[in-house]
Amino acid sequence: MKKAISFLLLINGLGINLFAQNYVDIAKFNYGYIPDVSLSDSQNRTDVQGIDVGVMVPIKLSEKIAVITGVDVSDQAIEIRSTSGIVNLRSAGIRLGVNVEHSNKWSGIYVAIPKVAGDFGDISGEDFQIGGAALWKYSKKENVKYKFGIYASTESFGLITTPIVGGYYLSPNKKFEANVSLPVAFDLNYKVVKPLRFGVDFNAIVRSYDLSESALSAFYVHRWVKELSAYMQFDFLNENLILKTKLVYAMNDFGLYQDNDQITLAIPSAEIGDNRIRLNNELGTAFGIKASLIYRFQLKNKKAPKN
Repeated sequence: MKKAISFLLLINGLGINLFAQNYVDIAKFNYGYIPDVSLSDSQNRTDVQGIDVGVMVPIKLSEKIAVITGVDVSDQAIEIRSTSGIVNLRSAGIRLGVNVEHSNKWSGIYVAIPKVAGDFGDISGEDFQIGGAALWKYSKKENVKYKFGIYASTESFGLITTPIVGGYYLSPNKKFEANVSLPVAFDLNYKVVKPLRFGVDFNAIVRSYDLSESALSAFYVHRWVKELSAYMQFDFLNENLILKTKLVYAMNDFGLYQDNDQITLAIPSAEIGDNRIRLNNELGTAFGIKASLIYRFQLKNKKAPKN
């Protein structure tokens, strides 16, 4: 079992980094492919493919308040176990919240994140999940910012929650950039020459999906993602259009469990009350590729976008 990564509980891309850096990612499209992943205690192997799409629009109400709205859609294709064939694990959710400038130095983000997650064969109340995040930012300088907060969500296996601590730094020559949200993500990159950057990043995700189709209707999937990547980034149109290509070292897993087989609470470094019985093989580590296309709104010297 991969309890060692159970503390990596935050869904990537939910907007917890919103305004922590000097830009806002308005739209994202990600495609990932991890081929020939081994299964423990088995000669079988599987591929993992995924598409993630996100759109986010901050609506400025005043100099101190902006409403956060967004939509996220995900589709992961994998063979959960050898008798099931390929299963599509899908989620669709919205973000609705507010960004508040409390003072010249302090700001806060408060966002609700309801979603449905499953194979979408028969959507029911068991597919519905609700999450939320609160994140506070302290701006020491224009190029140095600190952040801390908390995220929580109901999942098919129970409640997950985690604290977030990190910051953002941009070097005076604007070549080196660091964006850190521990323990769930970091991104370090360096601009070699316009428009080319090289970087490394890490992302951790925990999600769950209720299954409804055929032989798997009495089960859910607990998905762990832990990926370390080296990437090449191209910045086009004054750094408003971003293309990333990644080589990924994937330490991912998709656990199959019986409905109502749950934990009490997942917190950093521990899953409290986890006596579940896993019903499929663990995935091994593997290398893969990812590509991302991002529309980025640069905040410096610009006004926030309005509807």
